Amino acid sequence: MTRTYIKGLAVIAMFLSLTASNASAANSIDLTTKGSSATGTAANDAEITWIAQQTSISSKGNEGVLDSFVRLRAEGDNTSEQGYNTDARPLQFDEKKNPNVTRSLELSEVPVVNIEGVNYRQFVLEINQKKEESLLSLNQVQIFLRNAGNLDTATVVAAATSTTPPAIDFLDLVSTEVFRLNNGDDPNFTRLNLNAALNPKRKPGDYFFYVEDSAFQAVVNLFPDQQFVYLYSQFGTPPDSTPNRTTPDAFPANGKFEEWAVLKNAPNPVPEPTSVALVLTGLGTLGLARLRRRHRSE
Repeated sequence: MTRTYIKGLAVIAMFLSLTASNASAANSIDLTTKGSSATGTAANDAEITWIAQQTSISSKGNEGVLDSFVRLRAEGDNTSEQGYNTDARPLQFDEKKNPNVTRSLELSEVPVVNIEGVNYRQFVLEINQKKEESLLSLNQVQIFLRNAGNLDTATVVAAATSTTPPAIDFLDLVSTEVFRLNNGDDPNFTRLNLNAALNPKRKPGDYFFYVEDSAFQAVVNLFPDQQFVYLYSQFGTPPDSTPNRTTPDAFPANGKFEEWAVLKNAPNPVPEPTSVALVLTGLGTLGLARLRRRHRSE
């Protein structure tokens, strides 16, 4: 009788364990060790590849090495951070207003790096967490192109829940979404778990984030005036009104700032393909078909 009772408890415990493990269906990718990396495809276009890589940039600090374009820091006991770069003021989310760290970014400032024969645009991410709680989750990255650097019309089109990430869009109708890490309503989204303790405190940059350059070129070929880059990201737990919300497998932000930047004095980007070359290869046509376009009819 006792053995049967114990066996029954074991079965119940196993069921509860499986239920708990499936509470969040997020695909959590571990980037918390030195030199770790991951790759995947964009949620808005499966032909576009992204790469995330833990790194250590050789320098004695950020000055002269990184050129920041957006800094995020949540206030109070909020465990979520979100926002995007812009010259507009006031800012909409958790961006810091200092124009030296939150500003417009031109596509020409973003280095092009060739990885195994494929060109990628390179972004640098620096994260800052408390020493005893150094892990942090990155739940969303979206990149847009536009013909001006002062957008302030972002709206949340998919609010985050404990099992889905947020997603934004711009209401100006003349911006183009180039890249999206996750769809806002996808419970099987990709969560990148990061570690702020892998580099010495004064080392600039913790991670490289690469997005395939063909995504940018398809837009620029069709709309040459769209030369300003907007990068939206969300870290920690879901950005809702409940502080310290418990979210399975998510590591919360804990009061330090996160910052996106590009490398200063990076090698000259490879020559961008001309419109003629894109048309001849068919990329221009494919890009038009693949883009989710929100351009006002002229």
